[in-house]
Amino acid sequence: MSFKMLSLKDRYITEKNDIPNEFFNMVLPEAVLYKRAAGFFSSSALISISKGLRHFYYNGGKIQLIVSPILSKEDCVAIEQGYKAREDAIQEALVKDFDITEISNDDGCNFLSWLIYEKRLEIKVLTRKDNNCGIFHDKFLILYDSDNNKISSRGSSNESQTAYEDNYETIEVDFSWDTSLSNRTEQREFQFDELWNGESKQWIISDFPDALKNNLIQIRKKIPSFDEYKKQIRIQQIESECNLKEKKVSMPSWLELRPYQKKAISSWVQHQCCGIYEMATGTGKTITAISSMVKLLEQYLKIGTTCGVIVVVPYKVLVEQWTDILKSFNFSPLCCYDSTKSWIDKVHLAIDLFNNGYKKNFCLITTNKTFAEQPFQECLSRIKKDYIFCADEMHHLATEKAIASLPQNARYKLGLSATLMTKYTDEEMDKLKEYFGGIIYEFTMKEAIGEFLTPYYYYPIFVELTGDELEQYLEISRKISKACAINNGDFSDNNLGLTALLSQRARLIASAENKIEKLKEFKDIIKDTNYNLFYCGDKIEVNSNEKFISRVNKVLQDDIGISIQKFTSEESKKEREEILTLFANGFIQGLSAIRCLDEGVDIPQLKRAFILSSGTNPKEFIQRRGRILRKAEGKKFAEIYDFIVFPILDKQRLAYLSPEELQFERKVIAREYERLKEFAGLAINGPEAYNKFLNMWELYSSGE
Repeated sequence: MSFKMLSLKDRYITEKNDIPNEFFNMVLPEAVLYKRAAGFFSSSALISISKGLRHFYYNGGKIQLIVSPILSKEDCVAIEQGYKAREDAIQEALVKDFDITEISNDDGCNFLSWLIYEKRLEIKVLTRKDNNCGIFHDKFLILYDSDNNKISSRGSSNESQTAYEDNYETIEVDFSWDTSLSNRTEQREFQFDELWNGESKQWIISDFPDALKNNLIQIRKKIPSFDEYKKQIRIQQIESECNLKEKKVSMPSWLELRPYQKKAISSWVQHQCCGIYEMATGTGKTITAISSMVKLLEQYLKIGTTCGVIVVVPYKVLVEQWTDILKSFNFSPLCCYDSTKSWIDKVHLAIDLFNNGYKKNFCLITTNKTFAEQPFQECLSRIKKDYIFCADEMHHLATEKAIASLPQNARYKLGLSATLMTKYTDEEMDKLKEYFGGIIYEFTMKEAIGEFLTPYYYYPIFVELTGDELEQYLEISRKISKACAINNGDFSDNNLGLTALLSQRARLIASAENKIEKLKEFKDIIKDTNYNLFYCGDKIEVNSNEKFISRVNKVLQDDIGISIQKFTSEESKKEREEILTLFANGFIQGLSAIRCLDEGVDIPQLKRAFILSSGTNPKEFIQRRGRILRKAEGKKFAEIYDFIVFPILDKQRLAYLSPEELQFERKVIAREYERLKEFAGLAINGPEAYNKFLNMWELYSSGE
């Protein structure tokens, strides 16, 4: 690169500028000849400019250096009277300046010794002809690039680390292409050549002592070849451009794995690093998974080879969480989601570096959506080396499209789930389990509660539909019943008409009006408390265009009197981080969410959850329970208030239902019972919760 392309100042002051990095380490890599005259030269200067000196060496650069030893009065007298040879006095003085023990391990000194060895560094010594003890006190330089552009400087700075970094020093810089100042560069060039060629009337120029030169040559150490150096520079450029800087992955010092986590890792290793961890929410699946992968990667590093990591998660919020945790293990993950343009070039570069052995810390993380799309699938197919394919909340991949997208070139596989029960078919789930290698370790909620998770109370809250809602509900139910009869009971997702009806009825139940009225009854429990969570439905009122979550927030704020903040996908990452910080510190008393807090977000302080909306999919309600059971200081137990809709809670009104309608409602309520059974089964007050449900069930089963 030409000097003209560099961004340089015409003055550098140590108080304001980092002279080694802002000047020397910028111009030396582009220079082919460096002429320097310094009244005092210390080997410590090489430490400050070692980066630039390394580039200068591989550029084929040459140095002409004039130094002046500091001779004492005694030395001058001894030389004058013939008691000491001039050469001996000079060498003794220079030995002090070139302290080999100080710089023998420095990179800059190593390249200096190679420059001397290859006769590309000439050092000459300047002393007075009359043996006067005066020293050469001038300091100036001229640098040349391959186009013969010149940069020169003069200033107070000596050639030492102290001058560059500690003293108050100034250097004035001039450029040959600046015609208004070019004469100063020419003057400095003429002055240097006059001294170098021994044309000064008062000063003698002599060769640098061979003994000291040989000492410098002897400390040479092996350096990379030119081709290796070019590869290193290219990798550094790519890393700088793409933020791919390498780090050695390792276990963080703060982490102490629990016994069950160690068992999981051991099991994965025993199964050739393939398999599924089915671990209860809140027991540290993510930490366990990353620790497992680090253990494997450490073995690869021991034999000097590479292994990559690909992580797939359901949602963007989990990408953010995984990224933060991966970084604590020294991973440098590339995040792939949203616009392909934002990541595709970086990923292609990273894969090329990985395939060619230049990149050891290769880690990609993406969402399920991006993972299944063609650009990311093409990236996976380009990977030629071993890598680990890890899927968090892997039950989300139990679909035909996702299963078809699973990479076949992944040598190692790790699936994570709190529960593998899903709404998908057994066939899809069986294929998914087979791909990952089956469940190799289980750690249930029952095992975790008490020691690793917080015990909890479970309170089922029964809610009845309003008259208008009941009318809509029964009408939708009749259509569902009719559609099922026509399709021989087919409830599959392929039946789009039936799916739409089921979704319509689910939203009606999720946002039932009486849930808000019922919530008001808990004012005394909620007010003046912190760490409350409210799961809401996503229904929007047709007439008012108001979201159900907004109506809940209004009641919590105006009627109950707590500070509430919604936490949904509408908020940015920065906003969510700020909300969680305020919530954790007690400035916000409650969070309302739709689905954003179902999986992956850790808020250990959560103490009380009001489930105003919940589906019948076990995956959803098990994850929601996990959010609130994480341990925190001072948290002895948690509370779950589960709002369950029974369309009719009045025995007389039930009598108006036909036998067919009553039978249909029993089936609906039976599915609600699955959630209650799961929650009540591990709750402190489980029997009490069961009894409440049985009392309500009797309304629908009387007479049988």
